[in-house]
Amino acid sequence: MDTIEKPMDNFPTRLRTAMQMRNMSVNTLSKKSGISSRTIYIYLNPEKYHRESCPGSNNLEAMAEALDVSMDWLWGRPVDLMKWIPTSERLPEEGGMYLATWGDNGGKVDTAFFLNGHFRLYGEIKDHLISAWMPLPKLYRGEKK
Repeated sequence: MDTIEKPMDNFPTRLRTAMQMRNMSVNTLSKKSGISSRTIYIYLNPEKYHRESCPGSNNLEAMAEALDVSMDWLWGRPVDLMKWIPTSERLPEEGGMYLATWGDNGGKVDTAFFLNGHFRLYGEIKDHLISAWMPLPKLYRGEKK
């Protein structure tokens, strides 16, 4: 098994956060990554299983790809969770709002609605302007007291 250096202490937290951001269950991540659900549960709850939550590089890469985050971020290094997805690589799911880059060299960022295979900015189809997109982050709900 390939191994990489010990992750930062927050690997289980990063994994859980990425799954929540992508609205992905353990079973869905298992199917998309090819990693057993039991192994993912161990990664998420190392204290419960009295095991170290240290994936090998193959599993880390598979989970990062399935969750559409960088391996560095998932491993615990300080990088952005969100990454731009070029429209030439793939389009988002139907009926959702997304952040989209548009304009000259993607110089502008705005929210766009994706419906019936088209991006809409300000109510008009603007597919030719959108160069990349990413899911919207969760809404800020304030600090819990």
